[in-house]
Amino acid sequence: DSSYACEYEVNYADGGSSSGILVKDWVHLLLRNGDWVSPWIAFGCGYPQNDEHSIHQPINDGVLGLGKGAPGILKQLSHIGVVRNVVGHCLSTQGGGYLFFGDIPLPGIVWKQILSDAEHYFLGSADILLNGQATDSRDLGIIFDSGSTYTYLNSKDYGALLDLVNKTASAALGAADDNTLPVCWGGPFRSVDEAASHFLPLAFNFTHANNVQFQMDPKSYLIISENGNVCLGILNGTEVGLEDMNLIGDISMHDKLVIYDNEKGMVGWVTVETCSL
Repeated sequence: DSSYACEYEVNYADGGSSSGILVKDWVHLLLRNGDWVSPWIAFGCGYPQNDEHSIHQPINDGVLGLGKGAPGILKQLSHIGVVRNVVGHCLSTQGGGYLFFGDIPLPGIVWKQILSDAEHYFLGSADILLNGQATDSRDLGIIFDSGSTYTYLNSKDYGALLDLVNKTASAALGAADDNTLPVCWGGPFRSVDEAASHFLPLAFNFTHANNVQFQMDPKSYLIISENGNVCLGILNGTEVGLEDMNLIGDISMHDKLVIYDNEKGMVGWVTVETCSL
């Protein structure tokens, strides 16, 4: 009905936002058994996305709502019985990947309980490890947010991590003047793989869970700018209004299968060699 428009506005935890109108159409979905289903689903038609509140422009399209709210496509599919209330994704450092709804049973998945938070995937407190060793950054409240392009730490722990990364990065690297992100080191580099050897792996070690860690090799927190410099994809969340919140964003989910099981109240992940089906 062109006389009635249902507008939407979504605000992401990193300060990004999306607005537009909701439309409904038949959406054709291929099930694992080879059958097709075509439910009548509402999804977003985003206006040109902008983000006047964020220092570093995230990338939003405003098509699929993947959060826990009722308007999201996952909640709609589970409500009509097409799939369980489970969504997951695999994002490749080489670009591309896939998104799935419902269960995909896989071995080796590490699971962490979602703590009571109606709005976010809040997984509780974690300590930061550098190359497997403890750091002074402890008891950080961690939120998984696939709507955030980058990973964000509170100002205090961001500063501490930046000092450690600068101290442990290869001595051959020097600071680069690059407007892509706040912290960059000089190249030239052609790929993240080429730059990764100059840096050490990080991990979030969840303090109230046995042997639950979210591993981040250098490819999970670095990007290569258009100038060929390597830049830190972990940003100061306090500067964008996150206060003491700490977000694990898309950059740190690369080359991992990440699953959000809203029925069991858990988030799971496993490192994979490829994000191709």
